[in-house]
Amino acid sequence: MTRGDTLAQSVASALRQAIQDGFYVSGDKLIELAISQEMNVSQNTAREALHILEYEGWAQKRARHGSHVRTFTHEEAEEVYALWASVSGLALAWALEHIPRANLTQSLLPVIDNARAQVDAGNTHGVLSTLFTFHEALASVIEHIGNRPQTAELLMRLRNQARLLELTRERLNPRSRAEWDALVAEYEHLIGMVKFADSSAAREAITLRIEADGKALLGASY
Repeated sequence: MTRGDTLAQSVASALRQAIQDGFYVSGDKLIELAISQEMNVSQNTAREALHILEYEGWAQKRARHGSHVRTFTHEEAEEVYALWASVSGLALAWALEHIPRANLTQSLLPVIDNARAQVDAGNTHGVLSTLFTFHEALASVIEHIGNRPQTAELLMRLRNQARLLELTRERLNPRSRAEWDALVAEYEHLIGMVKFADSSAAREAITLRIEADGKALLGASY
């Protein structure tokens, strides 16, 4: 638990990590009583933690069915990627108006080396987590700009939902080593576009990259 976190935020963080690690998968129930007993907190705290996960896009609550890890229909998955592509393109264009390209790409370039190391180690879960740090970095820039709060909030939820979808894809229809190598190379190209291309070309590149990821996912798993 970091300084400033509430107990509910700490519980939410643990549950979020459990989802990312595959301990919970899409459709699994998140039961307040079980969580409160396992983490030695009150049911009210567990309930508040689940509300945090629902807000962030990881969980969903249905009447008479309680909370569960978010699931998606084909149409919902398609919508997530379409929105994520559009909002990320806008976010990148706005980010490039406020910070030097060198500063942005400096935070992105380690993603490629880290992702390649994970591919070499056969850790596909690690590759996925590493590539999502690219999108986390962009969202962090938008958050620190400070005048686009709705964009930062929407990026966070869409990114989390896309990560859930990708985790489901890897569980049901995992990529081959060659596919992972190709994906890392495509992200390296995207970072090059962010570094060297004009703003409109960089915006188009990130939009097309996310759209391509969405098409690959929908074709493989949904």
